[in-house]
Amino acid sequence: MPQMQAPRQAYPCSLAAQVWPLVQHVLPSIPGQAGRTQLPEPWLQWNQLALKMSLPLGVMWDLLHEEPPSSCPGPWPLTMHFTTRLPPHATQAWLAELPLKAQFLNSLKVSCLS
Repeated sequence: MPQMQAPRQAYPCSLAAQVWPLVQHVLPSIPGQAGRTQLPEPWLQWNQLALKMSLPLGVMWDLLHEEPPSSCPGPWPLTMHFTTRLPPHATQAWLAELPLKAQFLNSLKVSCLS
């Protein structure tokens, strides 16, 4: 199983774009998407919990863990799903990278003007 490191400020959509070329050749064909080389709609999971794709990894870590990152041994084991659908109880589906970048830049502009 491929593993990678990511900074706390990374968004899951940027990770999905990096992971996809590494795993696309070993994934089974997705129904209705034969021969497709584009990124399907992935989602992240940790401990049976679907994670929001619109939050940076560091924010999700802080919300889900009581202890600081320095006290936890090893990496945070997240699973990125490409071939299964997002569970119905999940709050947010996949966000494409460009709308997420626009959302981030708008929030940055607002914070600079405040």
